[in-house]
Amino acid sequence: MTTIADFHLAITTYLEAHFGDNVNTVLWYQQGENPAGQPLPIMTPAVIIEIESADEGDDVGDDRAPLLCHITAYCILGQQTENLQLQVREFAAQLFMRVRRNKWGLGSNVSFPGMITLGPGKFDPEKNGYDSWFVSWDQTLYLGDSVWDSTGIMPTEILWSEVPLIGIPNEDHYEALSK
Repeated sequence: MTTIADFHLAITTYLEAHFGDNVNTVLWYQQGENPAGQPLPIMTPAVIIEIESADEGDDVGDDRAPLLCHITAYCILGQQTENLQLQVREFAAQLFMRVRRNKWGLGSNVSFPGMITLGPGKFDPEKNGYDSWFVSWDQTLYLGDSVWDSTGIMPTEILWSEVPLIGIPNEDHYEALSK
């Protein structure tokens, strides 16, 4: 069973491994505050991620709860960065390329990302000494256990027929479904 904590860890681990020493900070938004709720200083370059909101996602029919997460990641650079406006956009484009088609190693426990957008971030460069661009996307996390545990006998051949020639009395009318 995959949890929100697993999802957080998978994304953070992937981004840390990809960006390596080129990024000083990769963390989820709430991790960037001290116990009093005050923001901590940010070591740039940084990626700060948050789940902005969530809705019920598309049900895949396996009894897991589909949580459609609306995620935003802020690509943050300090004001001292040379050619800041171009570099912050380039940073966001690099993150965009990492988000596309990425399931973060969680396989069928998440959907592929969708609705990916980029734009200027909410960090005020005059006030905070930073500039940022965001990358936002939607991704469904499937919570709970699947009812399909794959411990039974898996079919090797699928047969079909059309009504009214169905059921045991009509076995000779069934045909194998070709691949």
